[in-house]
Amino acid sequence: MVSKRIKIKDPTRLKLFCFVIFFITVLLLQSKWLYSSDYQHTKWVVVSQGESLWDIAARYKADREDIRNYIYKIKEINLLKSSMVFEGQELELPVQ
Repeated sequence: MVSKRIKIKDPTRLKLFCFVIFFITVLLLQSKWLYSSDYQHTKWVVVSQGESLWDIAARYKADREDIRNYIYKIKEINLLKSSMVFEGQELELPVQ
């Protein structure tokens, strides 16, 4: 059996192709790690008047979970940039 050698005509295109494949792989792995957690389900709640994210987190977090970590997860799931919530706002909460 005769094997043929492949000659690379444009090494820049090969580098670009490898970079794109690497970038896509990193994005896929990051999204898997970002959204995987110990939580199997989510629950939707509506923010009441005068309620803060801290109040909501204290009510729904697991018994032994640090409230700051739970607030971080809530912000991550709901794509919140700050801890401010408003009356009538719907939030998705992770629940065990």
